[in-house]
Amino acid sequence: GLALLFAQKNGYKLARNDTPDSFKERIMKTMNYEIYTDSGATLTSEQADEVGINMISMNYIMDGELYPSYKAGDTSWLKKFYDKLRQGRSVRTTSLNVSEYVEAFTHALKSGKDMLYISFASSMSSNYNNSVSAAKELSELYPDRKIYIFDSMSGCSGQGLLSYYAAML
Repeated sequence: GLALLFAQKNGYKLARNDTPDSFKERIMKTMNYEIYTDSGATLTSEQADEVGINMISMNYIMDGELYPSYKAGDTSWLKKFYDKLRQGRSVRTTSLNVSEYVEAFTHALKSGKDMLYISFASSMSSNYNNSVSAAKELSELYPDRKIYIFDSMSGCSGQGLLSYYAAML
């Protein structure tokens, strides 16, 4: 449903012999964009890789040390993290700054691709505003590229589902 609406809005027509998979494959060959989200989406590496989402790790601070909250293919840190929480340690999260977004988004733009970033809720984090600032900066360097920043208005599974289904279009 959503893929068909998106495709029709962008001039794609369903062929008589198209199956949902062949239609998606045909559209994806002509689209030139990458999808990004941050680790607030709580997607596993496997889920992100399955649909081609680029994950940007947010960080957290525990015991005065900064740690990434996402490591592709690595979940070994989770046990240590939850063990420390059970011990009563406090955790603070950090937002991504503008330079971290510039670094992450540049890969797609440099390779000639447009990009969509689905952000953690702007009501809970400065990630959205920082990503908008990065997009403005990058649009001057890559004026022919399209940069879309989308406020998920959620976090965790809501953001993850939006990102996952957007990538499936």
